[in-house]
Amino acid sequence: MSMPNFYIAGGARCGSTSLEAYCRAHPQIYMSSVKEPNYFSYGYGGVPYAGPGLDQYYATSIKDLETYRGLFRHAGQARIVGEASINYMLHPQACAGIRDLTPDARLVFILRQPVERAWSSFHRSRYSGIEPETDFLAAWRDDARRREAGHWSCIHRYKSLYARHLRCWFDTFPRQQIKIVLFDDLKASPDEVMRDLYTFLDVDPGFKPDTAVIHNQTGEISNPLLRSIWLRSSALRSHLLPILPLRWRGRIFRYLASSRQTTRRSAPLPAELRAELTAELQESIVELEELIDRDLSAWY
Repeated sequence: MSMPNFYIAGGARCGSTSLEAYCRAHPQIYMSSVKEPNYFSYGYGGVPYAGPGLDQYYATSIKDLETYRGLFRHAGQARIVGEASINYMLHPQACAGIRDLTPDARLVFILRQPVERAWSSFHRSRYSGIEPETDFLAAWRDDARRREAGHWSCIHRYKSLYARHLRCWFDTFPRQQIKIVLFDDLKASPDEVMRDLYTFLDVDPGFKPDTAVIHNQTGEISNPLLRSIWLRSSALRSHLLPILPLRWRGRIFRYLASSRQTTRRSAPLPAELRAELTAELQESIVELEELIDRDLSAWY
C-alpha cells in the first residue's frame, strides 16, 4: 500500500487549503481522502495537547499506521502521493517521523505575513467557537500563558515564528526536497505559483487548475441564529467528527472549505497594529530570510 512522497506541512491560515485543492486537481497527483490526518503529529510518537478545540483535533487524527496507509489505497499509478497536515511544521516529532518513514519525501511550506496569519488564526478560532478572547491584541499578549497551559489551538503569535519551527526541517532534509511558497505570491499569481510547484513535484507543469476558487477564507456566519448555533456546537462537533467515516470527513471539509454561502469576511487588520506587532517579530523575520534565502521586506 502506498505511503506519501509529498507533504504540505504548514502553515495554518496561510493558504494551504487552496494549495491542497490545486494539487488534488492535477491528474498526476493523488491527495489523501482526508485533509489534516495529523498522523505524524499525534499518532507517530505525538502526544495530545490541552485546551479548547484540541480534543477535536486529537480525536479526528489518524493514530495508527494501517489506517494512515489506507488513506492512500486508491492512489493507483499516481506519480505523486500526498497529504496536507498544517500542524506538522510546528512539531519536531513530525519532522522525525517523516524522516524515518519517508526520507525522500518532498515538503512544501506556505507562509504568510506573520501578523496577518495570527489575525486570521484569531478570527478563525472565534468563528469555530474555541477562542475565548474578543480582542486580538489581548490574545496576542496572552500567548506565553496559553503555551504554558497547552492551549495549542489558540496560540496565535508563536505559530507565526516561522524560522523557529522550520529550522529542524532544514537541518533534517536536503534543501532540494523543501519548497517554500509565499501566501502573497499564491494570491497575486496563483497560476505561476502552481506551475512552479508542479515543476518541483516533477509532474506536468502545463496543467492549469481552477485558481479562481479561493478555499477556506476567514469569515463568520452572517445569519445571527446560525452563527449562535455554530458557536455553541463546538463540543458536539468534537464528539461527532471522530465517528464519521473518513471519506465523509474529507467531503465535508472540502465542502465547508470552498463554501461561500454562509460566511462574510472578517474585518481587515488595522495598519497601525500590523506595523506595531511586525516590529516585535523583526528578529524572527530576518532569521527566516536567511534560512529560506528570500527577501521578505514586503512583510514590513
